[in-house]
Formats: sequence, structure tokens, C-alpha cells
Amino acid sequence: MNDIQHVVEADGNGHNIVMPYKTENMVFDANNIKNFLDVPNRRLIRPAQVQSILEDLIKGEFHAPAMVLETLPKGKFYILDGGHRGDSFGQYFDLYPKTTITVPCHIYPKLTDEERRHIYNRYNIPIRQTRDDMIHTYKDTIPIYEELISLVPCTIYGKEKEHMKLSHVTSCYIAASDEGEFSGGYSAKPQDFVERLQALTEEDMSNIADFWSIMKDAFKIKHGEPLNGVSVLKTTPFAVLFRLWYQNKDRIPRDKMVERFSELRHKQLQGKPLLDEWARRTGRAMTRQCLMDVRSKINRGQPKELRFQDNF
Repeated sequence: MNDIQHVVEADGNGHNIVMPYKTENMVFDANNIKNFLDVPNRRLIRPAQVQSILEDLIKGEFHAPAMVLETLPKGKFYILDGGHRGDSFGQYFDLYPKTTITVPCHIYPKLTDEERRHIYNRYNIPIRQTRDDMIHTYKDTIPIYEELISLVPCTIYGKEKEHMKLSHVTSCYIAASDEGEFSGGYSAKPQDFVERLQALTEEDMSNIADFWSIMKDAFKIKHGEPLNGVSVLKTTPFAVLFRLWYQNKDRIPRDKMVERFSELRHKQLQGKPLLDEWARRTGRAMTRQCLMDVRSKINRGQPKELRFQDNF
């Protein structure tokens, strides 16, 4: 079936988007599988899903919806939807190089970055996209993205032990800097979360970098050190200290801020390290309570001008 079809939809601004495509059966084999390329910024591929598809192929039970491709020069294609299938095909042909797999495909012409993202979201509406998957898809539209991952040890998925998740860092910053009473955290639907990231400015980036610099000095965090077990970087203490710092960064000198934060490393709660206990606490209500506890502890015995305040 080679009839040209059109997708006509409204974008977020109410404008119609017209993108032609054709549908035809594509034959994949060991020779041409290399022509089907990963789309830039493709979401995280889950090995268990690839393995499941591979097992179905081996048993002759493979049934899947149409894949979505973008036409590239020299007979190549981007896989816009069907990345798990593409990976499993490659593994299957390693085992059975003389076989073929025929799959219906919706084939688009060369697309712009925005058109590509729009189509990706359209075909993945039935599939739950995580916040991290959405950030990965739209990372090129987030102005501070490259600077953020270069100045703060974070990646989108945070799979490496020496990195935090980008969403963890930015959600704690958003909660810290939002006006009004401290909410204890920030969460949103994946697309809404990306839109908040797209709105972050160079001033926001500077704030995040300054806070991270203080955290490194106060808690002796070394470059390349595994971060997954550092209590102060868990959501509750990290969000609380981000808020305290943000609300007082223009009042308390940097050296005093480092000194006061550093004192928390040695404090105890019921005979256990204070930061370890706070790290176990979860939920917004608990985080707000933790903020009051921290502020009370580090303000004790301090002159008025060096006491942490909450200005909103």
C-alpha cells in the first residue's frame, strides 16, 4: 500500500501541522538492518523489552504494529517509533543471518527537529513516557542543558554511580526558587516538566552551579566520587538545603554558608547521623517539616544576621 496519507493536527499554538507519509511493507534483513538508524535523542531502550521481542521472533510469534520511519539520503532511515523492535531485529539476524522480517511501516520524508518530536509524541501517546524519556527527547530545546551537565554531575537517566538525575537536581531547584510557601517538592506531567526546564535562564543555571559548589565544599564531595550513597544528595535533605541556600544566598556570605552546612555532617538524631535519618524521610509534608528542623538546628546560637530565614 503506497498511497500518500496526511496527518493534520494542531500544535500547541493552535496551528495546523500537515505531514505526508506513505505506508508500505518493509523487508528487513541482515544486510539492510544497518540502514535503519537510531533517531537522535531516542528514549532509553529497555533490554528486557528487546529480549522479549527477540524471543517472539525466534518462536515465530512476532506480531507488532507498524514502525514509523523518516527517510534519509542514500537509502537510510531514522526509526522514529520501533526502537526496541529495531534492536531485536539486529540481534535476531546475528542468530539467523539468512532470514528476513517483513513489517508494515509509516514512512515520512525528511523532517525538521520539531516535526520529528511532534511525530514521536503522537505515536507514543498510548505508551507511558517517563519524565526522563521526555527530557531526553526535548533536551536540545532546553537552553541550559549542555551547561548544566557540564557543571553539575548529572545526566538524564542518572545511571552512572557518579551522577545524579537531571530531573532530581532541577526539580529541587524549582521547588527552592518558586515563590510562596515551600511546597516540599516539585512534580508535573512529563511535558509540563519539560516546559519548566525550557523556561530556565542563565541566571537559574548560575544559581544551580553556585549551590552545587557550596555543597561540594561543605560535604567534601570529590569529582568522580559515587553519589548514589551520599545521604545529603537524597531528595529530602537536598531539597531542604537548596531552599535554605536560595532564600539566604544574598544575606549570608559564601564561607559562612559552607561552614554552617558543614556542621550538619556531625550532628546526630537519636544517636544516628542526622543526614542519614533525613535521607530516609520522604513526601512533601515530611520535607517541609525537615526544613523547619534544619533551620532550627543550624540557627541555634547564631547572631541574627547569620540566621537562615525563609523570605517568601
